[in-house]
Amino acid sequence: MRLPARLPFASARAAIVRSQSRRLAIPGSLAYGYFEAPERGIARARQLDVRIDERALTAKAPKYREQDFIDPEEMIDDFIEIFCPEITRGLADTYLERIRDTVEAADLVYECGSL
Repeated sequence: MRLPARLPFASARAAIVRSQSRRLAIPGSLAYGYFEAPERGIARARQLDVRIDERALTAKAPKYREQDFIDPEEMIDDFIEIFCPEITRGLADTYLERIRDTVEAADLVYECGSL
């Protein structure tokens, strides 16, 4: 089945929202890998000279090793707590909304899992 070259933004957004509601974090993704093997996340943060909460990362690792799929909202909260300890979820959501608004104003379609 071929899709039209351009879908109306509202239709595309509805399709993305539907797909996002069923999507869960996938083992093998970079963020998932940092949770699953915290030594990689810690090493990468040190390489980039970024401050993270190493104890929280190590404490949450068993959750990611024992489950194949994690709720994406829970993973986002964990990621912000560990890798962005100086910001809040609200601040992250504000900036993501600004990105969405900018993309929508430009009449582009995006898949928010890549942001």
